[in-house]
Amino acid sequence: LIQRLPGVQRKVLIFCDSRQDAAHQAWFTNQTEKRLWIRRAIYDRLRDETDSHDWEWLKDRVLEWLVEKGQIETPRTRDARERAQKRVEGGLLTEFAIQPNVRQSLERLGLVRVRYAGLEKDLQGEAFEDLCRVIPHLLDLLRTRGALAHPAIQQVIGPGSAVAAEYDLYPGGGWWFPQALARPGQRVPPQGQQRQNGYRLLSVDTALALWCRFLNHRATAESLRDVLEWLEQNGYLVWADIGHGGQGYQVALNVVEFEVARSWVRCDTCGRVIANEPADTPCPRVGYQQACQGTLRRWNGPWEEQNVWALQIAHPDLP
Repeated sequence: LIQRLPGVQRKVLIFCDSRQDAAHQAWFTNQTEKRLWIRRAIYDRLRDETDSHDWEWLKDRVLEWLVEKGQIETPRTRDARERAQKRVEGGLLTEFAIQPNVRQSLERLGLVRVRYAGLEKDLQGEAFEDLCRVIPHLLDLLRTRGALAHPAIQQVIGPGSAVAAEYDLYPGGGWWFPQALARPGQRVPPQGQQRQNGYRLLSVDTALALWCRFLNHRATAESLRDVLEWLEQNGYLVWADIGHGGQGYQVALNVVEFEVARSWVRCDTCGRVIANEPADTPCPRVGYQQACQGTLRRWNGPWEEQNVWALQIAHPDLP
């Protein structure tokens, strides 16, 4: 019934047994709807593209789509457009760096795949024969843990933060601490000291768990360090300053590209879905210093299972 009402007449009434819960549910519902429209815009702009596209391309196309759909008022000045672009960029940061692992995200659903411009070409040759599968997943690991070199998320974000308002960012728990990967052998301060200084270094052991999953006995801290240095020299990683005095590796923003899903695999152990990935390869999912031991198997995709989140993203007009 609600779907058949004109947009301005659609209202949602939520019942809760306390004022606090009612206030939270209203905020949560509003944020969920915002994220849903961002996902719809990303998927719709990519679905007919045969090539991958970079961050700036996607940011501009998502803004255009949201304006067309009436979700953002048409910017009439250059300043208004810049403000709208930052809000869209905040949506992209949330989707692909701050909260990319929520169940209904585009990557978890298998609707979009993130690539790294030029990496596939650079990994051709005998020198990278054993590394060509694991290196993209290593970059994914950093990015999906928040280690993405964007100035908005290289600083602490909390309630009332000017950056949060500017980019429309609302991280889980209300706070965001910038993330980076420590260099193998780097002295890592205790977590309490990191938090006090407004940053968080990802453990090298987590990256090593992924490294060992793909390389088995050939995986060493030295080989991981060498690859991290190669990625930095070739512009895929940057050595970034985060928070107050923190330093570590982050994925370079200018190499991140996006493509729509054409095929799917799913882990036979943990159920992780990945788009446009070869089958019968190790699952790249890593928990706390422990990698999934499953194998990625060919899958028919979210449409066959009638996944409600995927359907809502791909078909906004469905009742």
